[in-house]
Amino acid sequence: MSYTSPTAKALSRIILQRITSLQRDLQEKSRISEGAVRNLTLNHQDFLGTSPPLKRIRHPTHILYLSAIAHRLAPRYGVAATKVATDIAQAITQQNMASWNQLEQTEPLITLWQGITVQVTATNDLLFQIHDRAIAIWLNHLIHHPLTSPLASAHSASTLLTNPFPLQYAHARCCCLLQLADRTGLIALQGSDSATATWQWVKPQSIPWLTPTEQLYPNHVAERHLISQLCTVLDQWSERSPTPKLLIQQAEQVSQAFQVAHRAYPIWGDRSPEAIDRQQAHLGLLLVTQRVLRQLLNDLEIPAPREL
Repeated sequence: MSYTSPTAKALSRIILQRITSLQRDLQEKSRISEGAVRNLTLNHQDFLGTSPPLKRIRHPTHILYLSAIAHRLAPRYGVAATKVATDIAQAITQQNMASWNQLEQTEPLITLWQGITVQVTATNDLLFQIHDRAIAIWLNHLIHHPLTSPLASAHSASTLLTNPFPLQYAHARCCCLLQLADRTGLIALQGSDSATATWQWVKPQSIPWLTPTEQLYPNHVAERHLISQLCTVLDQWSERSPTPKLLIQQAEQVSQAFQVAHRAYPIWGDRSPEAIDRQQAHLGLLLVTQRVLRQLLNDLEIPAPREL
């Protein structure tokens, strides 16, 4: 079973669920007749497709999404977009755990939502921000689940990528750092001798992603940018089957972001408990990065070396 980013997918499913439960309220408030209601009932497949419009907002460190769903719903119910956007935002914000447990959602999706906020913008769009708690849940889920991309074909990749060395170097560097950390006992990986570099995280069993104040330990701007790039890649995998050209672009962006993050944060040195937590969280981020790069290289039919 393929696993993609839960961020955009989770938001889409939650918005759809809340829109469904709000339809009756919107219909009553707009005083639409019963016959008209039957004609105007929201059909997710015909009107919204498989998910509502959701756009990733470019930001160097934050993970933000924008939905213009209120503008699409307002004409159907004869109410202002401001009202629709406010109702949806309030319904999502007020959702409690008891009602979440009644939904056919997976546990990671439920807990992820606890670290996401929504607000109505001046243009009546819904702005979602993925906060550190949700990012930590997302990264941890990626650590413990298999990762595959919905690739259609990459047989033409060799003609599009003239120099794969930077991508291979980034993957090999991730592997070397993880193996060194495993040998020194800072972390433990199962299958650390695997020639395919398909390792499983063993220790610490619970990766210390967050500080006591629930801020990400990988908080350097370069690490934040790397997390943002990983999220972009996995969101794109969840939306469509990537082309060879897109795969190359994704691999280049992730490898470049990794190189900057690697230079910005030297892992070794301080051995205080807080420093060790920080180092282990950074290594967790490196394992996610290595897995994404490995999948991209495999999809491009390019060797993913453990060392160079």
